Amino acid sequence: MTEGTRLLTAGAMLGAVLLFSAPRSSSVDRRLDAAPLVATSLNLAPVFASNGNTADRTRHAGDACRIFSIAAEGVEWDGRQPLTERSFVEGRQVDQHIVTVRKFFSHEWKFRDAYPQFGTAVSEHLKARLGEHLTGGLTDDARRQWALALREVESACAAVEGGRS
Repeated sequence: MTEGTRLLTAGAMLGAVLLFSAPRSSSVDRRLDAAPLVATSLNLAPVFASNGNTADRTRHAGDACRIFSIAAEGVEWDGRQPLTERSFVEGRQVDQHIVTVRKFFSHEWKFRDAYPQFGTAVSEHLKARLGEHLTGGLTDDARRQWALALREVESACAAVEGGRS
């Protein structure tokens, strides 16, 4: 693991700790202050609707929203580093970053256990949005596309969390 990857992973863990330790006001309000929502055609409401418990569904959508926000922030931050110090040079590394953020944030709880279609819906969206950038080298354009795709998933989760879908 490179020094940059260790720093990025440490930053993701710190971000998760800060999110969990923050006062529990409206999570939607807190998230909206962090980054603007982006328009997306991705609709995750049917995926989360498989859980009949509205409170759980809302909380889980909020958790997913924050996971994808942290992941997008990591990709964006990494892209601002000098070329020789970037941690992500391939799309598969970004994919692994998302998994790592989820693990640290959710303590190994898996969305697929409660929402079997969540992973498929997100994966299909990323494949459609990123094409060859999904696993290939990360040019500046590919990195922007990754960040935007992650923000779109974040927005779709925020719509469920806030009851807008």
